[in-house]
Order: sequence, then structure tokens, then C-alpha cells
Amino acid sequence: MGLIKKLRKLRDRLTGSRLNRGRTLAPRARRAIERGLREGKFDAPTAEYLRAHLPFLINQKRVANLAFFCGNTKARTLLGLKREDVEQNPVAFYEKIKAWEKDGIFDFKGIRLLEPDSKEDIRLFAHEFIDNLLPAVIGRDQYDIVRGLGLEGPYEVGKVRLSPGDVVVDAGANMGMFSALAARAGCRVLAFEPITHVREKYLLKNAELNGNIEILPYALSDRREEPQFCFDEKNLGASCRADDVQEWSSGASAVETVQAVTLDDIVRDRGIARIDFIKADIEGSERRLLLGAKNVLKNFAPKLSLCTYHLPDDRMVLKKIILEIQPEYRIVQRESKLYASVK
Repeated sequence: MGLIKKLRKLRDRLTGSRLNRGRTLAPRARRAIERGLREGKFDAPTAEYLRAHLPFLINQKRVANLAFFCGNTKARTLLGLKREDVEQNPVAFYEKIKAWEKDGIFDFKGIRLLEPDSKEDIRLFAHEFIDNLLPAVIGRDQYDIVRGLGLEGPYEVGKVRLSPGDVVVDAGANMGMFSALAARAGCRVLAFEPITHVREKYLLKNAELNGNIEILPYALSDRREEPQFCFDEKNLGASCRADDVQEWSSGASAVETVQAVTLDDIVRDRGIARIDFIKADIEGSERRLLLGAKNVLKNFAPKLSLCTYHLPDDRMVLKKIILEIQPEYRIVQRESKLYASVK
């Protein structure tokens, strides 16, 4: 019997009913399993099996265990991995996925990425792998069971999915992990990354390794401008507009003046026929991106996957902007990301 069927059967036995016939464990079933483990109601083999495969929540907001339902031998090495393993000891986590690396290149089922060369880059790589690539490695149907249990959550949820032929905007491309994922899915990718150091260190090579990725050296905004960006040369995941996060930017190790454009202008000037998917992790500038993409949202209604944890009012402001521009959007808010699509 497959892993998913085993857990469904156990769930139904513990709760006395067939709850949630879909692929996710119902909260009531999960709580019953956790309670059974705490109270010693399972024999030793069953308890060991459950502890290896069931993610536990230590409270309503944060995840203590990044255990996964794995679909192949390599991915099984990730079982039992704890959140603190990634945050406090990324090198240990990184070693768990080294099986996919050869001659300095990772190959995750056709998604090819340059090996990171520093501890800070390994930390970023580990975080991005969990949220971006793990579903592709172990299978989306199995990852859906534990979706949202990553550090920030995946960019594909529900109807917000990459489809072959999609024209995808990757705003804040960074290393290019999501761009590579989209390219492997058969999409054409427009990868926006304004920081020269980030582009040159990994993004250019990763785009070359995967193909169908066009790098655009711009920030996306609500107007054409030349803002200053603060960044840390030792931490590729830390960059933002100097006027967005003053507390952080005061401790930046470098500053770069970049070109900012609107997505509407890019689409018009390049004669792009449509935009199908927008992913954005741009450190608080997501609202500027939306305001500079009014025509794109009105005319194409692309699927949206936006980070909502950079500014305190991100959730409220981004939802308001989206619905004012295109009222037909249906929005789902999860802990760290907003997902939107039109029926």
C-alpha cells in the first residue's frame, strides 16, 4: 500500500470517519495522530513510521519539523529534517541534497543549477530549494500534503500553477531557481534582477544551463526611475530599495543605482503578446510592481504568486490593489504569500 493510502487509512481509523477525501490530511485527523503519539497509543513500529512522515506544528504559526512525504530514494534522505537544521545549520541540510550534484552542477530532474560557493549562498540555496524545487523533486501530489510547511511556502498553489507555454515574469530572480523551474515546465521566462553582483554570480550561468530564460537587468516599479538599492555582497538574499526598508539599509555593505521600469512598458516596448504568470519576491516593492502592471492585469489577468511578508500592510495593500485593477481575481492568502487567479 502506498504512503498516501496508508496515511489516509490511519487517519480514517483514528477519526472514525472519512474526512477530506482529497490529498491533504484534515486538521482534525492530524491532531488525532499527534495526540496518539503523545499519549503512546501506537506500537513502536507505527510510532516510528508516523514520526518519520508526519510534520508536527509547535504552534499555530510556525513549523517545527520539515518532514516530507517522499516519492523516490534520493528524496527520502530529507525525511526527519527539522526547520532549525536549515536555519541554523544549512551546511548539514545541503549535504542531504548533494546526491544531485556532479562536477559543480546540480541536476534536479532536469532543473540544472550552479553549485553555491559560500556558506551564506548555501543557506539561501537550501531555503529556495525547499520552497521552489522540492515539489518538482518528490512530486506535486505528495508535496501538496505538506504544502506551506516550507520556510515561506511554494510559489505554486491551487490554480496558481505553471503551464507549458506560459510567459512568466520572475521578479526578483536572484539565483534563478524559480526561473529554472519555470523553464523546465516549458515556460518562457522573463527574469528581472537589478543587482549586478547577483546576476553575475549565479543567474547568468543558471539561465544558460536551463535555456528559455531572458534576463532583464531592471527593477520593476510603478514608474521609470533610478532608485538606489542596498545589498549585502555576502548575502544574495538581502537586497532592497533604500527608501523601502530604512532600518535594514542603514547596515548595507553596498549600494547600487539601478534602472526601474514598469511591466506595462516592458510588455508594450517589446511587443509581448501576453503575460500568464507573475512571481514576485522583491522586498516590499510588490505594490509598485502591481501599480506599474495595470494593463497587464486588466488585459491578461495572469496568475499571481506574491510575497506578502516584507511590509506590515502587504496583505491588505496588495489585495486592494489587485481587486481595484481586476475585480475578477480570486485571492488566497497564506502565511507568507498571496496567490491570485481568475476563474
